[in-house]
Amino acid sequence: MSRSIKSGILLVFFGKFGDILLGALITPLLVRFLGEAQYGDYAFVLSIILMGGLLTSPVVSVGLRKFLAENRPLQHWGDRVYGFFTRLGIVIAGIFAVLVFLALQLNFVRELLQDGTVLYIYIAMVVLMSKQIFSISVNTLRGLKQERYSEPLFVIRKLIFGTIALVLIYYGWGVTGVLFGEIVGLLVAGLVGIYYINKYLSLNHVLKFDYKLPKHELVMFSIGNVILMSLVASLYHVDLLLLNPISGSEQTGYYKGALVLVEFLWFAPIAVQTVMVQSASELWDSGQVSEINQLSSRLTRYVLLFTSLLGIGLASLASDLVPLYLGSSFTPSILPILILIPGSIGFATARPIYSIGQAKGNYRPIIFATAGAAILNGLLNLALIPRYGMKGAATATSISYGIMFFCHLASARVIGFNPLQDLRPIRLMTTIVFSTILIFGLSELISSPYLSLLIVPPIGLVIFSVVSLLTGALDKSEITSVINSIQIN
Repeated sequence: MSRSIKSGILLVFFGKFGDILLGALITPLLVRFLGEAQYGDYAFVLSIILMGGLLTSPVVSVGLRKFLAENRPLQHWGDRVYGFFTRLGIVIAGIFAVLVFLALQLNFVRELLQDGTVLYIYIAMVVLMSKQIFSISVNTLRGLKQERYSEPLFVIRKLIFGTIALVLIYYGWGVTGVLFGEIVGLLVAGLVGIYYINKYLSLNHVLKFDYKLPKHELVMFSIGNVILMSLVASLYHVDLLLLNPISGSEQTGYYKGALVLVEFLWFAPIAVQTVMVQSASELWDSGQVSEINQLSSRLTRYVLLFTSLLGIGLASLASDLVPLYLGSSFTPSILPILILIPGSIGFATARPIYSIGQAKGNYRPIIFATAGAAILNGLLNLALIPRYGMKGAATATSISYGIMFFCHLASARVIGFNPLQDLRPIRLMTTIVFSTILIFGLSELISSPYLSLLIVPPIGLVIFSVVSLLTGALDKSEITSVINSIQIN
């Protein structure tokens, strides 16, 4: 793995870590200040924002990263690509917001929504437009391989959001105040990103209509990505969208609390996924299939190991962490967390696999693989939520997440690379089983929840690392290589 890829992954990793750390500080305050019912309403509206974002942002996000990373002979290629995707992204987000506004004028739509939710959705459309500006800025900088500028934007956004949201909640603005904090945070961070983009690209091309750019290729790539991201979005939003009207705001709030903690498992896989689109695109263009096989299999093994470590830690500490982090009233969230962890590990491991496929531009097998898991997810949630509530949602979602891994192994074979070449499955499973026994045993020995949260994570990391080396799931040279790569200028 080249140093530039490692550096990019580590920069995105630390950016995500900072974003998640701030989220970990802000979320429990939001939960406590809003209360279960208002937090459930916020979770419902947030799912609409994220669903909308995953229908509009993919139009530009991956396309910017892929095509800006390519060096095509067309003059001012980067400027042209940036201008095209910026125009496209703003127009698509605007159309979506208008359609939602028109839908809210229909009586039967309003009757489906709870009191106050309509106003939240109007504000959510402003959040969506702001989110698109932020997405364009971040992904342009990533496509230019300027992660040193793009990743701090997430921290800036989250700091501004948290400060404004908590102040406005204190003064009685409730969910409206949280959404206003989102708008300001996104716009400020997006504008900072545009300032840095101006150092590398001409912003004038945003207003120029370009007839030489291969628009058909760019649009078809974007359509493929929108379809893929819409299917992925359904995997982690359909459960909330069904749970709220069927089981009510309170259960939705408990379930959202469980999802917040489980999604901590994904920050490293998302970092790998983000960088691999622009990095693997260059490898595919130069025909380095053997390098792709080696890279994909090592990344799959690393992601599976690291996510399993986090999953074991979260499972062993769930009963101590949830009351302290979310509040004692959120103890019903513990069981959904335990149900969601196995599937979330599978989904995490699938992420770098399908991002390498995305980089080649062959979307058909990736879409079919994701569609299979998404259809299963929808059917299982419809079957289980009415009978089992949030436990049914967790079970349906976990099964569908796990299926994603196997579906994308099949899609990788069709695309033409092998992410299992250096997986070491027996050594991996041995590491996971023995580490689970030891870490759970350690957690059981400590009666104080505070001591448990303080002691188990660092000792658990040492246990997992030692077992990984003893079983051969990791080589000493691989650990040394990662440590050396952390020294980034």
